[in-house]
Amino acid sequence: MRRASLTGLFVLLLAVSGCSSDISKSHEFDTASGEALVLVGVQSQSSVNSYSVMIQRFDPATKQVDRPGIYAFAQGGFWGIATATQFTAVELPPGIYTIVSVRTETGAYPANSVFETCLSRGSAYYVVEAGQVNYLGDLEVDYGGVTFVGHDVEGAQAFMADFDNVTAPLLPVKGNKATFQPC
Repeated sequence: MRRASLTGLFVLLLAVSGCSSDISKSHEFDTASGEALVLVGVQSQSSVNSYSVMIQRFDPATKQVDRPGIYAFAQGGFWGIATATQFTAVELPPGIYTIVSVRTETGAYPANSVFETCLSRGSAYYVVEAGQVNYLGDLEVDYGGVTFVGHDVEGAQAFMADFDNVTAPLLPVKGNKATFQPC
């Protein structure tokens, strides 16, 4: 019961906090949109069951993350040890964003382990443009570790091909070094 009420509270907080989560296959998006699509790839060579990537607005001049401002959770999961990249897309207002943290879960309930890695000393910030599919690149995640591994443009394009109503072009976005206050 306690787990269910905590889950309900979490969902309510997401609903009222300016949060965005993964888009559906029927999502409509084109170059005239005033919003931006943000695409992230996640890879794992270990037995990570699920992951959440926290993306938040960032001011590079002050090195401040906008907490509790606009943010997104890109999330997914693996069964067993997965080597293929999983992609996830969220819609956000255009602006400057950073990947703040990555949370991974391994094992099976109730003996599962949760690791959250704050990227305050080794992230990147990205200028996200309206009317574009802004591809931030791929992350390699495992037991509490995160590595930025570049852009798999062909894989990202193949993933986006399943979204018939997304007609905006895919734009690989180069990250710039970001450091900020710890999570």
